[in-house]
Amino acid sequence: IDYSEFIVATMSSKKNMSEEKLMAAFKLFDTDGNGTISPSEIKAVLGSSGKISDEVIEEILKQADENNDGEIEFSEFCKLMSQVDLTG
Repeated sequence: IDYSEFIVATMSSKKNMSEEKLMAAFKLFDTDGNGTISPSEIKAVLGSSGKISDEVIEEILKQADENNDGEIEFSEFCKLMSQVDLTG
């Protein structure tokens, strides 16, 4: 299990998604610390196994990037995570 899988596993339900946990997960992706998640950061974190395509990254951005600036801000990340069903 890698760190990103651990973060997701600790968020077993939407009720447990405190802002602290969301910020920890956001910081995992925001590798340069600039306050946004870029497509290259998504690929670096999720693509470390080589199993994520550019199309999947584009779909993530399409769903999350509400202001169409090509990056995901913390508020957009929180909204995206609130839509994810982590209960299986």
